[in-house]
Amino acid sequence: MDENRAQAYRQLIQTLLNCPNGEERQILEANLELVDSRFLQACEVLAENLAEEGQENQANLLRRLASQLGQFLGMN
Repeated sequence: MDENRAQAYRQLIQTLLNCPNGEERQILEANLELVDSRFLQACEVLAENLAEEGQENQANLLRRLASQLGQFLGMN
C-alpha cells in the first residue's frame, strides 16, 4: 500500500474516533474515496492495537464502524 494512502487512512480513522457522536456519516461521505477494503483492514488493525492498550471503548467503536461499512460495501 502506498504510504500516502496509509497516512490518509490513519488520519480518517483518527478523525472518526475524535468526532462528536453522530458526525461519522458526514465524515465518511466527505471521504468516500478512502472507504475500501484496505481502509476496513486498517480499522481492524488499529482496533486491535487500541484494545491491547486498554482503550476498549475506542476499539469497539472502530470495530462497529468497520463492521457496518463492510456490510454496506458487501464485504465480510
